[in-house]
Amino acid sequence: MLDDYIALLCDFVEDENGNKTTRSMHMLHASIDNDTSLIEDVIDDLQESVTKNPLQSYDAYTLRHMCRAKDDFITGKTGIGPYALNNNSQVLTTLYEVEFAPAEGSIMTRLGLNSLHRQIDNDGESIMSWLSALINIHVDVAKDPKHNKLNINGYTHNLVNLLIRTGFGKNTFYFTTQPIMRELANVINNASGKYMLEKGVSQSKLKKNAEQAFIMNIARANGIKGKTFGAIMHNWEENMHKRQVGVNATIDWLLQEGSYILRDIAKSGEGINSKKTYEIQTLWDGKPHTEVMSAFDIQMLVYRAFK
Repeated sequence: MLDDYIALLCDFVEDENGNKTTRSMHMLHASIDNDTSLIEDVIDDLQESVTKNPLQSYDAYTLRHMCRAKDDFITGKTGIGPYALNNNSQVLTTLYEVEFAPAEGSIMTRLGLNSLHRQIDNDGESIMSWLSALINIHVDVAKDPKHNKLNINGYTHNLVNLLIRTGFGKNTFYFTTQPIMRELANVINNASGKYMLEKGVSQSKLKKNAEQAFIMNIARANGIKGKTFGAIMHNWEENMHKRQVGVNATIDWLLQEGSYILRDIAKSGEGINSKKTYEIQTLWDGKPHTEVMSAFDIQMLVYRAFK
C-alpha cells in the first residue's frame, strides 16, 4: 500500500511548456465526496433562475411527494451499479489504451470522442472524478436526489457513461436535460411496467413502439407528415435539406461550438414546442452559413445525435 501511495505521489504529467505537475496529489488529500461538486456546479448553473420552494411539513404526507420520493430512491438505487462498473472499466481501458476504431460518418469520430483511455476531459476535469461524483450522488440519494435534476436514469445511464468516459465533460448533462430527452425518459419509463403487458409483445418492443409513437406525435404537431416513423424522420430531414441545412454538420456544431444553445434551452425549462428560435451555424455543399431554427428542430437534432 505504501508503494502504491508513493507511486501516485510521483505520477507527474508534463504540459506543453515542459512543466511537471502531479496528476493525483489533490485526490490523495481530499475527501471522496469532494468530486460531487462537479455535479453540483452543473445543477446550480441549470437551476440558477429556478425559485426554490422548501418542503412544507404537510407536504411530506401527500401522495405526490411520496410517489416522487419513491421514484427518487428507486432510480438512485439502480444507478449505483452502472457507474461503479464503469469506474473499474475506465481503469482497465486507461491501462490498455482502449479506443473505438475510427469510422467514417460516426458521430464519435467526428467529435473526437473515440478514446476510452483519456484521463482529462474537454473541460480540463478528471474523468475519474466525474465517475466518482456520479457514484456519490446515487449513494447519497436519500440526502438529495441530484440525479433526477440531470435526467440521469435507466434511459440515460449508458449515454452518460459513454460521454463522460470519452471526455465530453459537463456538456453531457446539458444534453441529457434537453426537453426531448426528459420526455423520452418518461415515455420509456411508463412503457417499462411489468403489468398489463400485451401478450406476445416483448418489453423492448413496447419501449421501441412508445418511443417512435412519441416522436411521430410531436413531429406531426409541428407539420411533419408521414404514416410511419421512418417516413416522419425522412421527411423531417428532407425539410432540413430544402433549407440547405446539413444535418450531421449542424449536430457537430451544436454539440461543440454551439453547446451554449443546449445550455440555454436546458436552463430555460421550456418544452419542445417553445416559440423561441435560435441562430445556428451549418454547412451546405461545404459552405458555412447561418440558419434560424425552431426549438422543435433543435430537439430533433438532439434526438438524431442520441440515436
